[in-house]
Amino acid sequence: MTAGSAPPPDFIYPNRISAVLELRETRGKTNPDTNLEFDDSEGEQSNRSDFLCGRCLAGIANRSALSSRSGRTEHAFANPAGILFQIACFNEAPGCLTEGALTSEFTWFAGYSWQYANCRRCFSHLGWLYVGSEDSFFGLILDRLVQSS
Repeated sequence: MTAGSAPPPDFIYPNRISAVLELRETRGKTNPDTNLEFDDSEGEQSNRSDFLCGRCLAGIANRSALSSRSGRTEHAFANPAGILFQIACFNEAPGCLTEGALTSEFTWFAGYSWQYANCRRCFSHLGWLYVGSEDSFFGLILDRLVQSS
């Protein structure tokens, strides 16, 4: 956020506080959705990930999960506010949790609805989950990820 700019309105992240509190209570336990174990003492997921959260370095996704959409794995889009995002598409991102109701408003991929995808550890917004009638994929913001060495 730049100086003088207002924080996003509360309606952008409905139920965010309750979701964060619920996730913090379960942190450190096995995640039933992905069977990944999180160990805060090590500072990363117990499995090795190729792409990490740029904020807390939690494992997010593997290179093998990169997925081509419209002939490319990487895309650049602007949201309605004019903010440009460069994203990469992944078939799965076990280090993400999704938040909010699915919506098709302003979708960047025709035939897909989306919802927010956040880091499971620090809850940073990393991108979106896109859900279609036959498949789903994650569009993750490249400058919010780092590649592991």
